[in-house]
Amino acid sequence: MPKECGKCQQDLEIEPGFYLGSLWTSYPIVALFVIGFTSYFYLYLEMNVIPFFLLLATILFTLQPLIMRFGRSIWINIFVKYKSKK
Repeated sequence: MPKECGKCQQDLEIEPGFYLGSLWTSYPIVALFVIGFTSYFYLYLEMNVIPFFLLLATILFTLQPLIMRFGRSIWINIFVKYKSKK
């Protein structure tokens, strides 16, 4: 994460441990992804268990930086409101 917003100069390092709460926002994202992935590949395509879990783990590991960034964005938007400088 950058230290401040490029558009409004909001400090993004609000306090130590602030983004630990973003785990609460990124967990549902991961859960929805796993439910969708499981219903399609495991139940619909009837993929074997071992290849299914390996594929799921690889995809989640690859997407983890994006999921965490999205979770952090949701978390900061809950607590910090954008104020236009116009």
